[in-house]
Amino acid sequence: MKKKLIKVFLTSLIVLEIISFFFIYHSNQALYKTINMLKDAGYMVVPNDHVLSSLGQIMPAFYSSLFILSTAGILVSLIICLLAMLFYKTKFKNSKNLLTYFSVFLAVLMVQGLILVSLADKSIFLRTRDYLLLSNTPGIAINNFYYKYTSYAAQALNPPFDKQVKSCWIDPEIEEQENLARLLSRFGWFNTSNRTDTTFIIEKSSDNNLVFQHKKKTISSVSLKRFLQDPSSYLKEYSEKTDHAFFIRFLCAVGLFTGLPIFCFTNLFWFISLLCSKLMPEKNAMFLSGILVSGLTMISLLYLNPTNRPDDIKEIQKMLKSPKSKTRIEAVRILYHNNEDIWQFPGYCKTHVTSSFIAEKYWLANAFSKSNTIKSVQYLKKLLKDDSINVKCASIKALSKLMCNDESANIFKGLIITSPEWYVQQYAYNAFKGCQWKQIQ
Repeated sequence: MKKKLIKVFLTSLIVLEIISFFFIYHSNQALYKTINMLKDAGYMVVPNDHVLSSLGQIMPAFYSSLFILSTAGILVSLIICLLAMLFYKTKFKNSKNLLTYFSVFLAVLMVQGLILVSLADKSIFLRTRDYLLLSNTPGIAINNFYYKYTSYAAQALNPPFDKQVKSCWIDPEIEEQENLARLLSRFGWFNTSNRTDTTFIIEKSSDNNLVFQHKKKTISSVSLKRFLQDPSSYLKEYSEKTDHAFFIRFLCAVGLFTGLPIFCFTNLFWFISLLCSKLMPEKNAMFLSGILVSGLTMISLLYLNPTNRPDDIKEIQKMLKSPKSKTRIEAVRILYHNNEDIWQFPGYCKTHVTSSFIAEKYWLANAFSKSNTIKSVQYLKKLLKDDSINVKCASIKALSKLMCNDESANIFKGLIITSPEWYVQQYAYNAFKGCQWKQIQ
């Protein structure tokens, strides 16, 4: 029974990986054409030339497809395994040990859920990254792999409205065509003269309305005046009606919060019960493994979510002087979320801006965004040169909040053109666009 279920699970994973790969590869090919078309039209877009060539390669598509496999793929495979269990229900009923195993498994799973609801909060993912991944070399490698290839998957999964760069064709006969093109560029749609290779077409109707078309199919129609009053809502409507990745995106979201945790828990439970069964009867091993897994989960969550979160400045000052990086990081995190000025502790800022801990520099960059001083800007410029993608992105976001002038625009533009990381390019691109619109307003 177990071998059959494992075979079903692995087979379904392989099939789903193949589907995910071609889904990402097709998206990469489409983006490659769009980027080249927009570059020929004179637009500055991302990804830049450092990444552009990878869109036609097999391995980036394969690596990024693993994100879909580890969320939606695992979820669907687990569902297939449950259906397979129903198919093998006769053998399942005749196996007392298997019945006991799954009874204990489900009971422990419910306990795990209660522990997560009680102890975890929305910061659990960032805390896991900061304290479990960024604190060791293998974890940093996993973190860097994620940030290097996640943009490919995001590009394929995002609805049209949320994609960073896309093309459109605007009928030259439309009044205020230039203003309309400038407005659409704010939402990532860039006007091009190449109507044939563009999926989003805006035409002028006989009654002078704007007609939104997707691959020659009319999606919606609105007057120019109404569109200019609220462009976001009409573009979102178009996006929703042309969003072909909704179901996959939904499966990924559900898989991330349910499928992946259940999969990890299942493997941990099985591994511990296997070890315990070598020391005691199988039934006792199952119960002991349930207790050990629950205890391990509780200890991990208590480690990630410290119960002591002081708001008193003197206590935070003591935390900043701690020899433990986790304690210092937690202190900076508190200052950031409480909108406190990090420059109350200038000694800490000057010393730890060159910290060897990525998570500490990441939160320090965030904290600088709450302190609108010349010093913060100077230190953020230094952090922009950090090797870590996390630190660079946090610094870009912080700098965009503190400074919006020609100097910052040139900094962001330089990163868009020269950065080898697509993720960093995206942050710099958003900061550059935001700064442009602030200056116009």
